[in-house]
Amino acid sequence: MKEFDFPNIRLKTTFEHQKFDIYCHSAHRISKTYRSNRIHTHDVFEILLCKSDNIFLLNNNIMSLVQKNDLMLFNATDVHGIIADPDLTFERYVLMFEPGFVGELCSTYNLLECFQRTPGKPVIPVCHLTEEQSDTIISFYDTLKKYNKDHSEIIKLKKKIVLAEMLLEINILFSEASIKPRVELHPDSQYEKIQRILSFINDNLAGELSLETISEQFYISTSYLSALFRDLTGFSLNKYIITKRILLATELLKQNQPVTLVTELCGFNNYSHFIRTFKKFEGISPKQYAVRWRNKERLRIMERPQKERPGIPADYLSGN
Repeated sequence: MKEFDFPNIRLKTTFEHQKFDIYCHSAHRISKTYRSNRIHTHDVFEILLCKSDNIFLLNNNIMSLVQKNDLMLFNATDVHGIIADPDLTFERYVLMFEPGFVGELCSTYNLLECFQRTPGKPVIPVCHLTEEQSDTIISFYDTLKKYNKDHSEIIKLKKKIVLAEMLLEINILFSEASIKPRVELHPDSQYEKIQRILSFINDNLAGELSLETISEQFYISTSYLSALFRDLTGFSLNKYIITKRILLATELLKQNQPVTLVTELCGFNNYSHFIRTFKKFEGISPKQYAVRWRNKERLRIMERPQKERPGIPADYLSGN
């Protein structure tokens, strides 16, 4: 087991939920890690290829040490960020894309399979690439980057084809035996404690998750818990819990679950409080979010050829 210790680091991070008005955007970035380690979620999928060593990744309740040529995947429910010495230079290739952009290409093969998470079995979304594999993936980034500012229909189609090819290659890479083994943390390290706390929170979002309850669960004081959590993640315990509950709510609303049931399953004891919190986070009410998502999915289905959408109820397509 290997222990990671950054005793002199205080993360310059805050939590943010990012929204993107893009369907596909590629970038190559080099910056100090203090400009890159903000803990966040976003409403698009992300493919990140690390080109630096000794970068510590927090993704939901999993902490991983990533190195040069490690490929990372994040979906719209992942709370993630970088933890590293702020003096390090962090080079990476980043691709952000709206999953629906390649939706109609998934009828014969699920190009988004590599982004799926199995409930109860957290997956570290990190795959180590050889130099040759890394160069192949970078070629996709570079091609897509050339199209960033061109939004014509022809270029849009080209981007869709290149992205589909890139996703197919990534699915193959993740299905092979190149997945990095999870790095074990020292049982007495601060990171291991936080990892257990994060796991407990993620497994009990419908239950009582007050500061006192979690402190009692792990036999530590409330003040120590608050300080430890903020030092290692960059945001408050309460902020993390609310964020995870709202992210769960969005997933349940996409499944057409009633708002009252979503309120209960996400640990909100007060219906009005849930509505206010959700609106503050997403900008619209839970009901509006569900309707918007349903309309968006209906539009995607209608854009497919008739033969590719068998078994779709007529009332779903008509909106009745």
